[in-house]
Amino acid sequence: MMKGGCHDHQCSKGWVSKMGADTLNGNSDDECCDRTCALYTCSAGFAPNKAYASNVASNDQLCCDKLCGKDFECADGWSPLKSKEKTPGVSTEECCGKTCSLFECPEEFAMNPAHKDLIADDRDTCCLPLCKHYTCKDGWLADPAQQDKPGKSEASCCTQECALFDHLCPANTAVKPKRRCEQGRNVEQCCDKKCSAHKCDHGWKVNVSALNQFGNTSEVCCSPTCARFDCDAADGWLYMPREKALAKGGVDPETCCFPACSRYSCGKGYVPNPQAKALSKTGDEACCLKTCEGHKCGKGFVIKTNSSDLVGHTDQACCEPEKCIAIRANMTETDEGCHAVSEEDCNSRYFKFGENASATVVQCSYDTKLKLCRNKGIHTVGCQFE
Repeated sequence: MMKGGCHDHQCSKGWVSKMGADTLNGNSDDECCDRTCALYTCSAGFAPNKAYASNVASNDQLCCDKLCGKDFECADGWSPLKSKEKTPGVSTEECCGKTCSLFECPEEFAMNPAHKDLIADDRDTCCLPLCKHYTCKDGWLADPAQQDKPGKSEASCCTQECALFDHLCPANTAVKPKRRCEQGRNVEQCCDKKCSAHKCDHGWKVNVSALNQFGNTSEVCCSPTCARFDCDAADGWLYMPREKALAKGGVDPETCCFPACSRYSCGKGYVPNPQAKALSKTGDEACCLKTCEGHKCGKGFVIKTNSSDLVGHTDQACCEPEKCIAIRANMTETDEGCHAVSEEDCNSRYFKFGENASATVVQCSYDTKLKLCRNKGIHTVGCQFE
């Protein structure tokens, strides 16, 4: 069926005839008409405006006004007005109000810091009188440091002597005697901590005698334990177990360290034991070695001359044959052997081979048949020579 011309079609409400509709074929709004803003529903953050109702459009930009909204970004010194959140607007002047930060306080007034971001434009809201114009109540004194600052109360503009806060100090704090006449506005300024509130650091323990003193450090309030003391191994001092050191107070090696054998003085008849010098012990038996001094030699033997320096307790270690005394006193050693000694000196010479206690002494003897001094004399083993 052939359609009629749009010139015979009547557009519905909210629609308007298309441009050149007289030349168009059709019999419906979609064919012959255009939608106007009257049919458009504005998005969130936008509001309809009757003035745009006849506009041929279907979007927020041509059919609606943008609302100020609660997130509008105002210029510095302005703040969004809650009353304008649902009002159309696109500028700071339309959507925001001036804050106190833009208000110029008159002379003898200053900006109220607490109201800086408050929306207002008057002196009473935005400003505070300067403290120098405030009269402090009895018992309070004008605070010199606050005179050019805003305030209108004792807490803001005035001060007191710290002595007045003594009874208000928290537990384990008090006003120091030397601060009682100083100015202060609160317990934070006037009250100082006592040692009774201090927790001693690791390596320190509570000093009962300092509990009522003023202080807040371990150096002032506590006593050092041996755990803080450095024992000098090179000087013969060894560390005690950690638990014991933490429980014991002291600042000297005699209190805080264990002496090593290297610090022990051996008694008579003993000499230091090199193998025991680093041991944490004391006493002759633990730190020393018994010497030959006091040893009783068997028959035919006498104690060696350096017995106090010799370690041992047997005849072999501590004694020498009795003949050794006469050999050392009356005879002379020959380094080249007996054969090089003359007849006159032969019987007063000896030849030695070996070392110290294991040395063998051979007395020279003159052979009359061979007319020769020979090492055929008495052999003596074990004489001590320097």
